[in-house]
Amino acid sequence: MEERLKLEMTFKRDDGGNSKLSVDEVREDITTEEATSLMDGLIEKDVFLINGHGYAEKVGAQLVRTETTTLI
Repeated sequence: MEERLKLEMTFKRDDGGNSKLSVDEVREDITTEEATSLMDGLIEKDVFLINGHGYAEKVGAQLVRTETTTLI
């Protein structure tokens, strides 16, 4: 069985729509402050454009844990 952990962040874009960004293999002990700082930095630096629109504000973030069991 393989277990994976990712940070899933949701942003509101400057056109009013929402976008999700996931970071795989995140530390299990990431703090709310670290996630908030990361999201603030992505908004401030305008790193990503989705159809020409950047991230305008944070909507939320969550840690997502998945388990994969190989059957064959």
